[in-house]
Amino acid sequence: MNLSASPDLRFLTPELLDSEVHPAAEERQKQQALTDGLKRENFPVLGAKGAPVTIAVFSDFQCPYCAQSAR
Repeated sequence: MNLSASPDLRFLTPELLDSEVHPAAEERQKQQALTDGLKRENFPVLGAKGAPVTIAVFSDFQCPYCAQSAR
């Protein structure tokens, strides 16, 4: 079994991990990418474009509750 040491040599792990990327920064990048994708102009929209609040609804029409609320 091969073990890799953390840069500060405090931990050993069988997985090779990228210690250069901070997990919180990576999560912020993912959230920002999702937000940017939701702000694109190609989604159906109700209401004014300059509204102070944007609500994005994610649903699955195979789910009986989601299908019922869409009627």
